[in-house]
Amino acid sequence: SLGDRVARIGQLPFLGGLVLREDDEPRRAHRGNSAQRLLSLRGALAVPAPLAEALAEHPGPVLLVDDFTDTGWTIAVAAGL
Repeated sequence: SLGDRVARIGQLPFLGGLVLREDDEPRRAHRGNSAQRLLSLRGALAVPAPLAEALAEHPGPVLLVDDFTDTGWTIAVAAGL
């Protein structure tokens, strides 16, 4: 994954990735204004248990990596998790 490669290059531990809930897959292609895009992300991302455990073991700043950025809402929502 892109995150894994960035972690290796930056000599950072790769803790894992967020998951897109399967029932929210159709929302991924949703287009609209900023408010509509933010609304489409509500509840769409999840922190899997192994990642939650890794985050608990590595308190402190984390580097979030998104392989595609358009409006920035995905990374903003991810940061809030």
